[in-house]
Amino acid sequence: MNLGVLKRGAQMLENSTTGTHGQSLALFAGRLAVGMLFIWWGSARIAHPEAAAAMADRVYSGFCATPTQQIAVGALQVLLGSLIALGIGLRIALPALLLITICTISATWQVILDPFALWLSKTDSTNHTHYSNALILAATLILIAFQKFDRLGLGRLAAGRKPRPVPHAAQLSVISGGLPDP
Repeated sequence: MNLGVLKRGAQMLENSTTGTHGQSLALFAGRLAVGMLFIWWGSARIAHPEAAAAMADRVYSGFCATPTQQIAVGALQVLLGSLIALGIGLRIALPALLLITICTISATWQVILDPFALWLSKTDSTNHTHYSNALILAATLILIAFQKFDRLGLGRLAAGRKPRPVPHAAQLSVISGGLPDP
């Protein structure tokens, strides 16, 4: 087997996953996952407002703990999730998501740090669904930090804006004074 062919194949794979196309796809996948999760959570609040109100009363100390309020919160989550999944209005939607996630984590931090209620949690609750808020926080920070490189959002495509290109590893090597690999 020719090692040159393997090396070229490995380089092609690296270029497809680490270049601007790979970054755009990764940001799209993260944005879609976060957006769809928010749509799912909001839809659950709308479909089952009584259960959502009981959960809000228990977890969020009664904040927005009526079925009517849960329908409104659910509608907001569906709207925000849709904007994020589609990549529309991200300059407003992503900071809003960050604020909501920080507020949620502030109410559920004990369950996040102690998901099995071994030492921190004051209740017997071992609801592991709250841990996803830590993942949503990390994903939101990544989406905000690399927003200008997200090429696949409808907002960017409709406006015809192109992000500043990200240098490939070989270009960075040349820029920093090294020579690219042959």
